[in-house]
Amino acid sequence: MKIKTIIIFLLLSTNLISQDKIELNNPSFEGISRCCTAPQNWEACGNRDLNTPDIQPGHFGVTNEPSSGETYLGMVTKDNETWESVSQRLFNQVQSGKKYSFSIFLAHSTTLISQSRVTDKDVYYDKPIKLRIWGGNKYCSKIELLGESSLINHEDWRKYEFQFEPTKNHTFILFEAFYKTPTLMPYNGNILLDDCSGILELVEEIDFEEN
Repeated sequence: MKIKTIIIFLLLSTNLISQDKIELNNPSFEGISRCCTAPQNWEACGNRDLNTPDIQPGHFGVTNEPSSGETYLGMVTKDNETWESVSQRLFNQVQSGKKYSFSIFLAHSTTLISQSRVTDKDVYYDKPIKLRIWGGNKYCSKIELLGESSLINHEDWRKYEFQFEPTKNHTFILFEAFYKTPTLMPYNGNILLDDCSGILELVEEIDFEEN
């Protein structure tokens, strides 16, 4: 009994808090730089002929250096009202009623040029767009919006942090490029993603009064 009491006291005195982390597979989107394909361990969503992300840099004029590793993910929105997204199965589900935190580095390219799906001419996909994060129960499903960034209009990498509390259990996560909302007209934009953290469960600290 005395040993147990000492252990409890040490834990409380150092403010240790139990936290569980769900690690992502290939969190910095590493792979062979190529267009029109998702990195290993990520599933491209949408029409594979029209809406497939790219492993950057080196394609469509994108030259930003990676934030981490050798490559990163590039996704776009298009003027024909389509956009790109990727999905992954989680090692452990995020659970309803629990609080989580997550971070990712985001940037924007001002030099991305590709064909317009409306005019068939080469145009700049250079307008700022946002990242939306969804939870789901299968690849590419969007059951619950867990978070969204502001519009990303900077070429340098910046860390964005999210906190969310799901109302349902989710075994899949989806990252989606999306327009400014509300959207009056669809437009050509891009967003770059790199260096995801794990999904960390937040445990509230309990204050203990000394007797």
